[in-house]
Amino acid sequence: NDTIINRASHPQLDDLVKFLNNNPAVLIEIGGHTNGLCEDNFCNRLSQRRAAAVGNYLISKGVVEGRLVMKGYGKTQPVSAVKNDPKNQRVDVKILEL
Repeated sequence: NDTIINRASHPQLDDLVKFLNNNPAVLIEIGGHTNGLCEDNFCNRLSQRRAAAVGNYLISKGVVEGRLVMKGYGKTQPVSAVKNDPKNQRVDVKILEL
């Protein structure tokens, strides 16, 4: 139930920063997700905060905020049918425009 970015994820996020800096026309969506154990409203808010945490990390590294769409999907797009599977608690990055 947190939005803290694990230090182990920093190298991947830094690679994303490099990619975005090398491709200034790219627009991305950062999608936050939760498991299926919590109430819908809580999941929606948590997933939005997760997406914002990643977006804020990228912005702090110099990525222009206008190139990021941060969206919380709550528990609506699980990757596992098991409600409490940790794989469902994630943040995805999707290229919207090249």
